[in-house]
Amino acid sequence: MSTTAIILLAFTSALAASGDLDSTFDSDGLVTTNAVPFSLDRWDGITSIAIQLDGKIVAAGNIDVLSRSNSNFAVARYDTDGSLDIAFHMDGRLILCQRPGGRGC
Repeated sequence: MSTTAIILLAFTSALAASGDLDSTFDSDGLVTTNAVPFSLDRWDGITSIAIQLDGKIVAAGNIDVLSRSNSNFAVARYDTDGSLDIAFHMDGRLILCQRPGGRGC
């Protein structure tokens, strides 16, 4: 999954038992999260999603800074209602620089 105009770390959906979107998850069954401030110079995408034993959802992927040929690893964790889990890295999001001290991180 990729985006051009929206900084997207996580696009996650929840399904009810019938297969319909679960409206108790972020009110419409879908959640989109900005990993970093808006920039047209970034391409972001999820590569992995996992559900923890407590039901929290972890989404991980890359944030690519196109003009710098720089790629960073990003993680977000959600509560079962689709909100960011603020117990995870203070705001529910974490960006790890693949080049410590590198530009664009």
